Amino acid sequence: MLTPHISLADVTRTSKGKNDVEQVLRYGRIHSADRITKDIQRTAELVEQFIVKFGGTISSFYRSPRVNGLVGGARNSAHVVGLACDFLPSAPLHDVVAWAVEHAEELAYDRLILEKRGKTCWLHIQLAEEGAAPQRLLFSSPSGGLFVSATRTTFVQFAKELEPRKVAA
Repeated sequence: MLTPHISLADVTRTSKGKNDVEQVLRYGRIHSADRITKDIQRTAELVEQFIVKFGGTISSFYRSPRVNGLVGGARNSAHVVGLACDFLPSAPLHDVVAWAVEHAEELAYDRLILEKRGKTCWLHIQLAEEGAAPQRLLFSSPSGGLFVSATRTTFVQFAKELEPRKVAA
C-alpha cells in the first residue's frame, strides 16, 4: 500500500490493458521509472488527505504513454509521470474545492483543475515536480482542451455550477 487508502493497483488501474510504470520524456526531460515511482508516492500522499476528509474514488492516476494516448490524454500530461490524479469525491465537489482552497498552504498541490465531461465532474489534483515550489493554480475545464484560470472565489462557484442540480419534488 502506498497510503492507508491507496494501493499501487489503484494507481495503475485501467481498462486499457498493461499500464506498467516506465521511463518517459516530458518537456524535454527524461523521467526514469524510479523517479516516477517516487512521484506516485508523493502524489498518493496528497490525494490520501482528500480521501480521508471526503471519501471518494480515483478515476485516473498514473498512465503509461500508451494508455495516455488511448484515453486521449494530453501529450505532456502529468499523469504520465505520476504527478496527477483525477479524484471523484463522495462529498459535494464545491465542499472539496472550498476546503482545498482554504487549506492551500498546507496542501502541496501545484494545480487543481475542475473537469467535466458529459455528466461526470471530478477534481484533477496535480503536484509540482520534486524541488519545484507548488504554484497552487486553479483552473476549470468544462470541455476537453479548454482551460479557464480561476480565482479562489470563482473556483468554488464553478464547482457549485458543475454539480447536478437537485429538483424539488
